[in-house]
Amino acid sequence: MAFALTGCLGLHLGVGRRHPHQRPQSIHKLQLRHHLGQQLEDLNKAYEQGIITKSEYDRERKRLLKYYLPR
Repeated sequence: MAFALTGCLGLHLGVGRRHPHQRPQSIHKLQLRHHLGQQLEDLNKAYEQGIITKSEYDRERKRLLKYYLPR
C-alpha cells in the first residue's frame, strides 16, 4: 500500500507494582478501540483521495476488523 497507517498511541501508566507494559484491561480495550478507529479513518481517507482502490480498501478494512474484533 502507498500509505502508512497511524501508529499506536503509547500510554504508559506507572501505577502500583505492575510491569510497566501491563495495563488494566479496560484501558487496554479503550486503546484498541481508539487505534482501530484511527486506522479506519486513515484507510477511508486513503480511499477517498484515490491512493488505494475500492478492493484494497475493502480487503484492508476486513483485515483490521478481524484483527481488532475477533469473534
